[in-house]
Amino acid sequence: MNDELNDLKEIFEQNSDEKLYQKLKNEYDNFVKQVKEKGVDEVVDRAYEIAIKKELIYAIADRNILKNFEQDALLKDPNLLDTFYQEWLHTDSDIDEIFEYPIDEVISNSIYNFRKEEEEKLILKLYDFENENMDMGIWLDELEGDTPDEKEDFLLNSIAYAISNIDSESYKNLKEDLENYEGTELEKEAKEMLKSIDEFREYFYPEVVENEKRKEKEQVENEEEDER
Repeated sequence: MNDELNDLKEIFEQNSDEKLYQKLKNEYDNFVKQVKEKGVDEVVDRAYEIAIKKELIYAIADRNILKNFEQDALLKDPNLLDTFYQEWLHTDSDIDEIFEYPIDEVISNSIYNFRKEEEEKLILKLYDFENENMDMGIWLDELEGDTPDEKEDFLLNSIAYAISNIDSESYKNLKEDLENYEGTELEKEAKEMLKSIDEFREYFYPEVVENEKRKEKEQVENEEEDER
């Protein structure tokens, strides 16, 4: 068992990044083991890569606490340490930013791809539900388009815009439209859709949700103050 990097475990744990630590350490240990198995010449040839990968893990440990979805995005990468290393190889930055930039770049790209993937799943889930029940006329008063295909395209684009812009009026309209299924045979399914939307927002946009709750609380307090 390779005992290298054990000193970092406490730092990762303090930042609630224990799974990330374990993943990076396992990938590093496996990489070093594979190199050593190929003999002394391979160890010499890959010594630089071994050293840089180790330094990258130390640099990652120095970062601020990652949000849950940021950790999950990184954990999805089957070769995360090598992804960081490859990004570092193609980085041309100042010595002070020698590890900072590639780490930021990998995290940013991982988050973007992960959020986009989950966003698309939610959009298609909502689209399937709304498209199947378009004849109820609940999604919009009028769907733009002269043909069924054009109406379906408009519906998909409208949902995609609403989910991609969580502070937009379209987003609020989408939720209101789903709430309009109350009292119909589709009420249960609509509530599941609303639950999916709320979970998506709370997971990827916790600051926005917290801000909304704070404003709602302030509004209630102001109304109660006016009634006194």
